[in-house]
Amino acid sequence: MKKIILSTVVIILTIATSFGQSETKESFGVRGNCGMCKATIEKAASNIVGVTQAVWDKKNKKINVSFNTSKTNLKAIHQAVANSGYDTDMVKSDSKVYDSLPGCCQYDRKMKMSLDNVLKPVKKSCCGEKMNKSCATKR
Repeated sequence: MKKIILSTVVIILTIATSFGQSETKESFGVRGNCGMCKATIEKAASNIVGVTQAVWDKKNKKINVSFNTSKTNLKAIHQAVANSGYDTDMVKSDSKVYDSLPGCCQYDRKMKMSLDNVLKPVKKSCCGEKMNKSCATKR
């Protein structure tokens, strides 16, 4: 009888604990160049307690993270990535840490981040400029 009561209590506590946890997904810009950058950035974010997933997109210079808001927050993830030598759109890494990165990982510190919209091709008009209403009426 004691085992049944104990088992019931454990199950109830497990269910109650899982409902109290809130997971969120966020993305933010992170500068970097190569596969080594990707591994370091993802490891830095993933090592934060509460982060369940971290995937850096080299092409768009952004990281997608999933994390438990009762265990960590976005600022802590930004800081962990910056502490590993990579600037985020919220926290700049220390110059000494950046300088210690391998040569291939020393990115342009002014490069754009979170390039989702920047990388989409722009339609050109007949005169080589960005297409506008006047170009559409000429055709």
